[in-house]
Amino acid sequence: MKHRSIAILSGFLLITFQATIVMALNITLDIHTPMYENQEQAMSEGQRIAGEIQIGKNKIALSDAALECPEDNTPRYHVRWLQIHQYWVPQANSFVLRYSAQISYDLQCDQ
Repeated sequence: MKHRSIAILSGFLLITFQATIVMALNITLDIHTPMYENQEQAMSEGQRIAGEIQIGKNKIALSDAALECPEDNTPRYHVRWLQIHQYWVPQANSFVLRYSAQISYDLQCDQ
């Protein structure tokens, strides 16, 4: 009788532990800056946004966390990378080169 209760108890603890692992949520998301006339502006804005994300002060990242994380979980952010993209944008009868930063970050919902 003791062995059965221990096996059931051990199984219960194992299930509880596994449920805790499954409850953790980790999502990779991206934010893009507006287009700028030069790379320096795009990089500067990208770095500013990445800094806000890292400390949990960016409005877009906070709204993503409000949608993705359960109410009792605390969001954490980790900036993965910052990349500059260039685009040829039509303007009148020609094309102009514009730059935008893409910030990739992980949103983790901790209990």
